[in-house]
Amino acid sequence: MNTPIRIHTPSTGWIEGNISMEENPMTANQIINALPFESSAQIWGEEIYFEIPVKMTEENTRIEVEIGSLAFWPAGSCMCIFFGRKPFRYAGRCQPGKCFWKNQR
Repeated sequence: MNTPIRIHTPSTGWIEGNISMEENPMTANQIINALPFESSAQIWGEEIYFEIPVKMTEENTRIEVEIGSLAFWPAGSCMCIFFGRKPFRYAGRCQPGKCFWKNQR
């Protein structure tokens, strides 16, 4: 099952996607239950990240994600939108925890 979501930034406007229950159902449920929320985005390397009102531990962690993926980073309670190829590998810290959304292109 997928839940449609929309993310808005002043520079991109509205971005539409889906939260998928397939890979990380507990994380997906926590985020769906927290919607809607507002946050300030920042750029780090080849990702955009923003704090969200979700606190939980890792579930089905990945080290690499596809461009356009959205991941949850539990240590920072942040969502990360990846627009580069290997966003965390080059830094060697804060690996993505929850990959469950892909940008619809």
